Amino acid sequence: MYKRQVYAEVATRYYELPVDDCGIVLITMENGVVVSLDPSWSRPAQSFPTWGDVTMEVTGTQGISSIDVFAQNVEMYSNRHIRARLVPWGDDFDRLMIRDWLAALQAGKPAPITGEDGLRAVELVERAYQSARTHQPVAVH
Repeated sequence: MYKRQVYAEVATRYYELPVDDCGIVLITMENGVVVSLDPSWSRPAQSFPTWGDVTMEVTGTQGISSIDVFAQNVEMYSNRHIRARLVPWGDDFDRLMIRDWLAALQAGKPAPITGEDGLRAVELVERAYQSARTHQPVAVH
């Protein structure tokens, strides 16, 4: 029987800030599936062309799916800017999430992401930080 748990390591390695800027989180789901998250910010802040990136790769027994959320952009080089920029041309995911939330409220339907979903995410983060302090896996209820 698998046990739901989280293991995490965090540190400050890239920037002289009073926050962690690199880490790894391993989550074992109830069915034994292991999820790994790398929330590190290892991009050079002064020269990286965008504020961040979100990529995901799902590997399963039937294949692999790779997603690059911010791939809808154009590389822009200009003498007006110190660095190259990625100018987005695709969907604004923040706007789409807010639109879906407002549509649910207006229709009297449940929000796509519930308050309980948010609570569970915060609980997982708290347990990940507990694991990082102890360097041991922590059970997730």
